[in-house]
Amino acid sequence: MAETERNPHAGRPFRDDDATIAAALEALSVPALLCSLVHITGDPSWIRGDLRPQASALNDYQGSMSPEDMAEARRLALPAIVAGIRIATVTTIGLITVTALIGQGGLGQFMIDGFQRDFRTPLTVGIVLSVALAVAADLILVGTQRLLSPWARAKVKRENP
Repeated sequence: MAETERNPHAGRPFRDDDATIAAALEALSVPALLCSLVHITGDPSWIRGDLRPQASALNDYQGSMSPEDMAEARRLALPAIVAGIRIATVTTIGLITVTALIGQGGLGQFMIDGFQRDFRTPLTVGIVLSVALAVAADLILVGTQRLLSPWARAKVKRENP
């Protein structure tokens, strides 16, 4: 059996400018995005509301959606996507402390050491550092979401004069 050739772009950093990336996101299939959001969030209203695809045609991968509906769907999708990334990040940080149980060290090693020696200082250090790392990662992701969605801040400013 012949070995498949690796994609020459795999593993390389993005070298495209913001306009090129934005253009690629604009070409994204919004119906596929909406179906992915149903899977990610477990909320079928993504495809049952006004923003659902209107028709299915052979060469129309946008589902006959208007440009306004596609823009609205992309705008609404960002918080759900970032929320999923935040949950995965904080959960991973929490689970990393468990690696000490299999001898891989990490912040969980402080906790195990504190339990084994009945000494609260390493236990407290491990807990505080794990929580601080999770909170810091979450705040970074919230800040990134705010940078990526300036329309959300503008809406809040208009509502509170």
